[in-house]
Formats: sequence, structure tokens, C-alpha cells
Amino acid sequence: MMRLKQFLRSLARQGRLIFSFITICLFLNNCSFSVAPLYNKNNLASVVKQKIKEELSQEATTKLVGSTFWVYLPQEGLFDFPKDPPIVFKRFSPLDAKVKFSSNKKIFVSYNIKSMPEKKEKQTTVFSKKAIRAIGNVWQIIRKVSFSMDKESRKAVQFYCVVTSDILNGVDVIQIAYAPDLARLSFVLIQVPEFQRRIITEPIFAPQAIGDTKGEHIEMKDFTFEEFITLQIRNRILNRFQIENSKTASSKRKPMSDSEIAREVVRIVKETLKIYNWRKFSKLEIYNGLNGETRVFEYPDIFN
Repeated sequence: MMRLKQFLRSLARQGRLIFSFITICLFLNNCSFSVAPLYNKNNLASVVKQKIKEELSQEATTKLVGSTFWVYLPQEGLFDFPKDPPIVFKRFSPLDAKVKFSSNKKIFVSYNIKSMPEKKEKQTTVFSKKAIRAIGNVWQIIRKVSFSMDKESRKAVQFYCVVTSDILNGVDVIQIAYAPDLARLSFVLIQVPEFQRRIITEPIFAPQAIGDTKGEHIEMKDFTFEEFITLQIRNRILNRFQIENSKTASSKRKPMSDSEIAREVVRIVKETLKIYNWRKFSKLEIYNGLNGETRVFEYPDIFN
């Protein structure tokens, strides 16, 4: 259990990105589309549940809440503990970011990111190939069914959320995808690296998941786009620096300065807002929690 807690704290160095990348690759396998619509939003949950049972011999809980479709996939273990742990080179610590959208339409981004000389660490816990394969297969099923729905139903479902729970050790891995992004990936309008940045992957230590085969500890809610964009900004900030913390070879580069990190964070936030062309905010405030510096951007500063 202690190793799992340490792994979740250090997931930035290996798990989040590799987990997303492998499941995406599985998701892209055997891409095919139905010519005529076979399903609609009213039978989406029952169809996906049945296909998971038939194709994976696995029970799952599925539910459409507003415009958000949920799949809860219980697993008896998500992790392996290699006898010969891989070495990674850690370059950033601390590494954390939070994003909020206030009632007065202000986006508030706070981050605590510090660059340091490289430090070798052993990755003693890794995601199991079995779990990654199961999740990739679930995303395949979601893709096939969603693109076989009628046009009205495809427009109605905006978000797909897969929660994979380790019901032996108490860990949730939450993945959220925006439906139009799934379409762009499937039609090769965006490449895998870009989709990897767009799918939100959040691991959570959740003791209440132990023994929960139905997903009763999960609050299945309807996401708003405001909630999605804040999670998207946070995900992109963390992933940018997690890439550096997950390398298995020394880069031999000098640590980034605080000003370089600040410029990178600002670039990521602006880029994310432009990618989704999201303009329903009045002001952007970015706060560096390590030195107390705050930068404020008015709406025109982002899109002009």
C-alpha cells in the first residue's frame, strides 16, 4: 500500500502519459465505422455494457448523465511491481497546478513548479499490461458504438468518462475525453500526440473503491464545458513538465529558470483557450505559488 501511495504521488514521472499513450494506441486499432446508424443516446448505456460483457467477459456500470457518458470498470489490481525497476530522471519538484473558473468569469491558474538538477529514481510501480489492454478495449467499444449512433445522439453526448478502479488496493484512474476530439482523432484531423494532450487522465487514491464492483463511490455527474476547459488547462500544464520527469536517459540540461517556467505556463494556457476557441471568460489570472508573482491578462490579450 505504501508503494502505491508513493506511485500515485510520482505518477507525473511515468504513469499518466504512458497510460494515456498505450490506451490511445489500442483505441486506434481496427478502426471501422458503421454506414448506417445503429444506436442512439437512449440505448447507448445498455449497448456499451453488453458489448463489454460479450467482448471482454467483464461486468461494467454504464450511465448517461446529461451530455456525459460514464463507464465504470472495476479491476482486481492495476499495477505490477517489476523486479528490475526502470530508472527515470526527475527534473521538476514540486510539480502541481490548479485551475478554477469563478462566478465572475475569471480563470484563475495557480502553479507550483520548480526545476532542479537531474535526480535518478527507480520506478518501483508500473501499470499492468492487462489493465491497460482492458481500458484500451473499452475505449474501442465506446468509439465504435458512439460513431454508430444517429447524428442527433452524437451531438447530444459531449463527454466520455471512463473510471477504472483497482478494487483491491483502492485507486481510481479517471479518463475524460471530449466527443469532438474523439472524432478528430478517428478521422485523423489531429495526431496521437495532440490527442494525448487532450485526453484528461487523473489517478486518485480512493480507499472507498475497495470492493466496489458497481461504482457506487463515484459521483457520475454531467460535465460542463467550463469544468472541462479548467481540467484541460491543468492537464496540459502537468503533462508538459511530466514529459521531462519521465525520461529514462539523462538530458544533461541545465535546470529551467523560474521565468522560463512562467513563460511556458502562460503559453500553454493561451494555446489551450485558442485550441477550443473558448471565449466565455473576462480575465485570466496566473499565480506562481513559489514566488507569489501574479500575471493578469485581459480577454484581448489572449486572442489578439
